[in-house]
Amino acid sequence: MNAPTSLLIIRLSALGDVIHVLPTLEAIRGAYPKAKIGWAVEDKASSLLRGHPYLDRLHVIPRQSLTRALKGGQFTNFRTEALTGLRQIRRERYQVALDFQSNFRSAALTRLSGAPTRIGQPPPFSKEGSRLFYTQSPDPVAKEVHKIERNLELLRPLGIRPP
Repeated sequence: MNAPTSLLIIRLSALGDVIHVLPTLEAIRGAYPKAKIGWAVEDKASSLLRGHPYLDRLHVIPRQSLTRALKGGQFTNFRTEALTGLRQIRRERYQVALDFQSNFRSAALTRLSGAPTRIGQPPPFSKEGSRLFYTQSPDPVAKEVHKIERNLELLRPLGIRPP
């Protein structure tokens, strides 16, 4: 694969899980210092990433607002807000999307991002049919491997070898 000029990290939720993906951000920035790097994250975990020196773009998914609109039957508001966020991501024209969460919701966003190269976790870490949305996955690792190491393995298709 040629060196990508733009990459999107997708790890939407869970503060601890977002923290476990941070070493991959450093590895990507080290391997591709001039690349544009974005991150899609839900509002609850966005404060961890706001102003991060290795990120060029933060895409905050307003999950609480979207859920409220859905539960309240405000389908027009839901659609408008969801499409606005999706357009912002697609406007960046990411070449690679990396789905560290690898569930249906994150995989759907990976696919809808418009990135031609979509990398997600291999089985058994891909859930809910998410791997159908990916163009590549690294080789599986043992379940005993720590999450940080497993996340770093997701960079192998990019030619980045974990430290």
